[in-house]
Amino acid sequence: MSVANSSWDTWLDGYVQGIPGRKTSIYTEGALIAYICDMRIRKATSNSASLHNVMQEMYKLSNTGKGYTEVDYRNILEKISGESFADIFTKLVYGTEDFTPFIVEALNYEGWKFETKPSTKEYENFGLKGTWKSGSFEISHVLEGSTAEKSGIVVSDCVHSINGIRINNDLSEWLIYFQEDSISLSIEREKRLKKIDLQPNNEKGFSKFKISNKSK
Repeated sequence: MSVANSSWDTWLDGYVQGIPGRKTSIYTEGALIAYICDMRIRKATSNSASLHNVMQEMYKLSNTGKGYTEVDYRNILEKISGESFADIFTKLVYGTEDFTPFIVEALNYEGWKFETKPSTKEYENFGLKGTWKSGSFEISHVLEGSTAEKSGIVVSDCVHSINGIRINNDLSEWLIYFQEDSISLSIEREKRLKKIDLQPNNEKGFSKFKISNKSK
């Protein structure tokens, strides 16, 4: 979902996780959009203006008693910067496109380099996140389009064993050990045991990100 639609749902459902893969974090992605907007303003004005100036103008509108709209916000962004923000609103606020090119551009303006690296936790590279709980690995997140999702793993599944070997908070280690073999997971779903054959890693997983100074 877009940030705008996620914001609407979040207010309606009381901040519960909801349907897996449906909502995004309005706090994380909202903060990233604010940063992207800030860097665009700074770049366009040679640092003579920033998102802070936009917030000041919006505060003035709030003091009129009429408040402000989404249109007002975008108009102020474009007035202060002299730049169009159509792509940010279309692709990031109301759309679901990849943030990466925008983040790279924003960081580049500040002299930072952005890198994507595989996770050190092998199960995250398969598109899984979870916690060791009561003797099993309980799935908390399944990345859309990942090997885990395509294999049929869902949130709340509890992994007990891999290729017949009981795991002991070492799922990553066994995934690496069996990386050249077929992998079969024994999971518990709604109090029933189920066997899932894990598809080969399609390299769409939860990545780690590194930001470093370009001059170093």
